[in-house]
Amino acid sequence: MFPQARLKRILSASLILAGILTIAAFALPSMLGISVADRFAWGVASGGAIGSFNYFLLVRFGRRMFQDRPEPWKIAGRFVLRYGLLGLLIVVFVFVVKVDIIGFALGISNIPAAIALEALYPSGESDEYNEDGTE
Repeated sequence: MFPQARLKRILSASLILAGILTIAAFALPSMLGISVADRFAWGVASGGAIGSFNYFLLVRFGRRMFQDRPEPWKIAGRFVLRYGLLGLLIVVFVFVVKVDIIGFALGISNIPAAIALEALYPSGESDEYNEDGTE
């Protein structure tokens, strides 16, 4: 299994990236004197929150699936519920709240960016496992 420390660092990095992107999306247009609606900044914020929430649920789902070994129908049910919830959140933010879709895409991309950062800057920890799969 993937080392838990890496999963936590990826989540932490994604939250930090989402925060930085959100602050930049709110602050930079006003600092540059550009009159931009807040829709873009709220899109970045909501995309970052949904992306991080999705990653958090994915880690929990994966951990439970490998530790508890639930029935296949429970795995499928949780999978469908998770993606249904995320799809509903995306629809609400994009079509009801009307955040900017480009900002939303930028915000939701914090997870791939955090994974890339984790890959580029290894912590020096060993990724070797014991025979039972533990670190």
